[in-house]
Amino acid sequence: MSEGDAEREHALEQYKKTLLDSREWEAKLKALRLDIKGLQHDFDVSEDNIKALQSVGQIIGEVLKQLDEERFIVKASSGPRYVVGCRSKVDKAKLKQGTRVALDMTTLTIMRMLPREVDPLVYNMSLEDPGQVSFAGIGGLNEQIRELREVIELPLKNPELFMRVGIKPPKGVLLYGPPGTGKTLLARAVASSLETNFLKVVSSAIVDKYIGESARLIREMFGYAKEHEPCIIFMDEIDAIGGRRFSEGTSADREIQRTLMELLNQLDGFDYLGKTKIIMATNRPDTLDPALLRAGRLDRKIEIGLPNEAGRLEVLKIHAEAMVKEGEIDYESVVKMSDGLNGADLRNVVTEAGLFAIKDYRDAVNQDDFNKAVRKVAESKKLEGKLEYQKFAVNSHSISTLTPHCHQAFPYGVSATPALRGNTGYFPTWNGLLVAYDYTTCTIQWQTNITAYLNSYKVPDRYQAAFASPVSRTSPQLDGPTLYIGTLRYALLLAVDVGSGKVLANVQLNPHPLAIATMSPTFHDGRIFIGTSSVEEAATQDVTYACCSFVGNFAAATFDRRQNKFETQWNRMMLPEPYGVGLWSGGAIWGSQPAIDEKRGQVFIATGNVYDIPADVQSCVDKTANGNETACYPDTVWQESVIAFDVGTGKVNWIQRLSALDAWTLACLAPLYGLPPQPTCPPNPGPDADFGMAPSFIPSHSHATPHNSDIVVVGQKNGFLYALDACNGTIYWSTLTGPDSSSSGALMWGVAADEGKVYFTAVNPGMITWTLQRSGVNTSNSAFGAVDLATGKFAWEVPAPNNWTSFAPPSVTEDVVLVGVSGFQGGVGNPGSKGSIVALDKASGTLLKQAQAESVVYGGVAVEGQYVMYGVGYAKNFQLADVGSFNVYQVIGGRGKGSVAGRGGEADPH
Repeated sequence: MSEGDAEREHALEQYKKTLLDSREWEAKLKALRLDIKGLQHDFDVSEDNIKALQSVGQIIGEVLKQLDEERFIVKASSGPRYVVGCRSKVDKAKLKQGTRVALDMTTLTIMRMLPREVDPLVYNMSLEDPGQVSFAGIGGLNEQIRELREVIELPLKNPELFMRVGIKPPKGVLLYGPPGTGKTLLARAVASSLETNFLKVVSSAIVDKYIGESARLIREMFGYAKEHEPCIIFMDEIDAIGGRRFSEGTSADREIQRTLMELLNQLDGFDYLGKTKIIMATNRPDTLDPALLRAGRLDRKIEIGLPNEAGRLEVLKIHAEAMVKEGEIDYESVVKMSDGLNGADLRNVVTEAGLFAIKDYRDAVNQDDFNKAVRKVAESKKLEGKLEYQKFAVNSHSISTLTPHCHQAFPYGVSATPALRGNTGYFPTWNGLLVAYDYTTCTIQWQTNITAYLNSYKVPDRYQAAFASPVSRTSPQLDGPTLYIGTLRYALLLAVDVGSGKVLANVQLNPHPLAIATMSPTFHDGRIFIGTSSVEEAATQDVTYACCSFVGNFAAATFDRRQNKFETQWNRMMLPEPYGVGLWSGGAIWGSQPAIDEKRGQVFIATGNVYDIPADVQSCVDKTANGNETACYPDTVWQESVIAFDVGTGKVNWIQRLSALDAWTLACLAPLYGLPPQPTCPPNPGPDADFGMAPSFIPSHSHATPHNSDIVVVGQKNGFLYALDACNGTIYWSTLTGPDSSSSGALMWGVAADEGKVYFTAVNPGMITWTLQRSGVNTSNSAFGAVDLATGKFAWEVPAPNNWTSFAPPSVTEDVVLVGVSGFQGGVGNPGSKGSIVALDKASGTLLKQAQAESVVYGGVAVEGQYVMYGVGYAKNFQLADVGSFNVYQVIGGRGKGSVAGRGGEADPH
């Protein structure tokens, strides 16, 4: 390289260095200028603040409305409202409704905008840190985690998915289940995984003694969440403010109701695709107001139940993962000793195991530590039971301890399965009473004479007096301070005060003289749903009676507690007009209780046979050679059908007719007793294969139902048990459970269901010898059985103990089926001996317990905690006519949910 080239390189290096230095100084200068600008801004703000302090005092106000570019309506904190101007430095575009502002005390000019005022309680909520909780650290809740992430995480991360499909994601979710099962942990895990703001609210802390303060806190909480999006609001113990509303109560109750209404208002104001989501949790979902649970507010409800054995194993391993262990730990053997423990209890097991190691001056835990720890925690759970923190449950472990607790005599017996609330059971009796009974103290709280009420309502005619008893035989339905119940005579729906038993109002469901109400009412979303049947079939035994003119109907009504007045919302007849003797009649709706499909807004019923048919239809039937009588009657004849009605309008969503034409009355039994054919029996009578029960709605449980669909299950008196698609009525399967041996039928008053099976009573009152499924055993009387929800295949079928008869519907609680045995039956007819209550293993049908009753047992069994309740006696029909009672049994031990599932209905009286 020449000397000239070296100089050139040196000059270039110097130039580059100077250029870089220049750019560095320019950057510093720019930064300094920005700093000066910021300091100038701070100086101006401080100067303004000093001037404000030196100026005349200011008033705090709130912008209500902008009148034009310069004038605003502002409400001052002192109370008055003013039309005011605005200081030129204030950005008028930001003066929205609700903005807090400072007003000049003299001119009332808007001087500045003030930051949003946040209540200290709401601010403290915002300080809640969800912690470093991950879904991997939560065991046994995989399905619940998936459902929760679909509702909360997916809309926040990928809102475009919902926009693309054209649907609105749920606004929030309700987590419900026993204490200690992981509801709060799930909410924290969601917030932690999304890195969102997290407001944790203990709902009971919101309630304030000053009127309006609680509702204000709700508004501020939601406002704060929207200003700090993305945000998850977690409201624990929502039952503290979200309980059912009622018209009576203290001022404190009304303040809680105002708080609930504001919460509902805020939920309605949510943006579906916004970045604020709400999670609520409760241990008592049964107490929540239906308005809070309806679609559009809490669209998804996720049960966080006690973990099963596999779930407990997973939870235990997660909590024990970080422990220093001595040798291999047999977690499965530990879990087998942990029946009834929740996730929090299992974490406590791990802690106790570590404490045992520390006490022995060891640095590692061993198998013996875990064994002692799980026994210690299980013993502490027994203490909780003594303190009534957790109810005992009726299950296979505790059923052997079933012993009598209460006995209350009622002549002729109890006429329906009790409805339960708190410690009280509500039920009607065959001697005409409606009773409120405390089943823990064995005392009558009140009783109302329904017979006296009906006698004062109207003087019965000859046939009403002979065939329609002046009593109720429906299970009551409770709604806050009001109880609803139906009557036999006059087919009335009564509203009764829950606290006193006073009858508040009535409405006649069907004006026909022989109409009766045997279906128990269902209350849903402000409406009472109920249908009618009749004793006109029985009246046909009187040859002087002009048969037939009754037509069954199904109605929805509302009740205004302030005016004590019913109002019929809609009413649907089961047969087409015209009605009258020689035309269509029948189509009764016997029982058991209308089932609700909340997802689709549907209510389900099933109907009975017809009594008589028009002459032209009879002519068609006579000419039908292939037995296809269905072609002879129009689609509007809803006999022996399963029907889905829209709950709001009564519109028919779908109908599934399951029988050929079936015209029948009790007069058709005359030949069985050696009597000549009666004129009130229709020509070519049918088999009387009507439905004595309403369908049961069963939501899908993983793969437990056909095609993972929501279904309805119903049993017919011909012995067939059906599963139908809740969406359109398609029959998924039908299973013959037992023989249709007489007019009394095979499947009558209700079935029970759980997450995998349907349980039934096959009556066989005609005492036909038949072979039971699976076991191959022959019996000539009743049987109990279970079929698979998905396929309709038999899981088991066993004879009733002692080869006796049972008309009673089953109930299922925990791992036990409870059902009544009506009594001994020596021939076609009714039981003539004392019945019993039996407990069967729901997995196999094995008899676990049998408790003798003092009279016949026809009704269903109710279970609450450790208590088992049932009534005995059945009007004046049997040898033990005057013997009847309400009975309460209890068990000791067997911790669990203590819940009961079943749809035991009321009787078809023929």
